[in-house]
Amino acid sequence: MIKDIVISKGKPAPSGRVHSMDITVGHVLKCVFPERGFEYDYLGYAWYNINKDGTLNAEDRLLRGFFKQVDKVARPWWCPRFVLRLLHLFGSDNSIVRVRNWKLHNLELRLTKGIAITDTKWKYDSFRIYGNFTEELDQLAADTCKKIENEYEKIYE
Repeated sequence: MIKDIVISKGKPAPSGRVHSMDITVGHVLKCVFPERGFEYDYLGYAWYNINKDGTLNAEDRLLRGFFKQVDKVARPWWCPRFVLRLLHLFGSDNSIVRVRNWKLHNLELRLTKGIAITDTKWKYDSFRIYGNFTEELDQLAADTCKKIENEYEKIYE
């Protein structure tokens, strides 16, 4: 199948079992035409779930709004998202911890001003968003976490 054609072969690490992934045509197509819920993948762990009927629950609606705000601050107005997704794929293997190509990785960091979402999760009965943010985005993350917790309490009380 065309989507399985390897464009760039992964390289093994000098020591250990970690190696970069094989990039296929399918990976590149997902950068240009992302699935709904993965539009902001270049920001790190920035994805939300979509129900089978195509709707979003309250938590995912709030997360999507937060991701849009982070995207407005992080992405330059002249740079389309698919370019940043391609840089994230070829520079970092779509990972927040791995680097495949330092020049492309550093270009992505420069374009996004170092803003990244490193984790979104429930921990000790509170929702948390971790990342590298500006002060305004950090406050927005805290507000979003409070709103998600309030929505959770409304549903499950």
